[in-house]
Amino acid sequence: MALPQQRYLYTDSKYEYTLEIIFTETPLKALKGLYKKWDIDEDLIDGDAYTVVCENKAGDYIDNSRYGLIFSYRCLTPNIIAHECTHLAAFILEARNIDLPGKDNKYENMCWVVGHLTEMVTNLAEKLNIPIYKSSFPSKLKKLG
Repeated sequence: MALPQQRYLYTDSKYEYTLEIIFTETPLKALKGLYKKWDIDEDLIDGDAYTVVCENKAGDYIDNSRYGLIFSYRCLTPNIIAHECTHLAAFILEARNIDLPGKDNKYENMCWVVGHLTEMVTNLAEKLNIPIYKSSFPSKLKKLG
């Protein structure tokens, strides 16, 4: 039985944007839907997760206030969540001419936004009882001390 698509809208007043978060079994179909809704004419590439930027141009002004995150139910991992949230954080900050590294060149601006977005998506998935699978990257950890 197919799981229903779940969509949520987040509004950020600090950076003045809205974010549509979509969990679905058919990420490409959800991407096509956002492209149609936001009148985006870009090539579609099949994938398990997407970050979408709606750039509406009106003369010399570009409206970068709408974003989307699309996640597949079957491939949701901490890695994929962090990966897409990092893309999104970069788009949000760059569109607002905010220096990603920050004044001390330690990427504090970027890290705070990535952390916020990653925690928000993870908490939403957990609240909706959407499984977050372990990433498949092998690691060799050795206890020190």
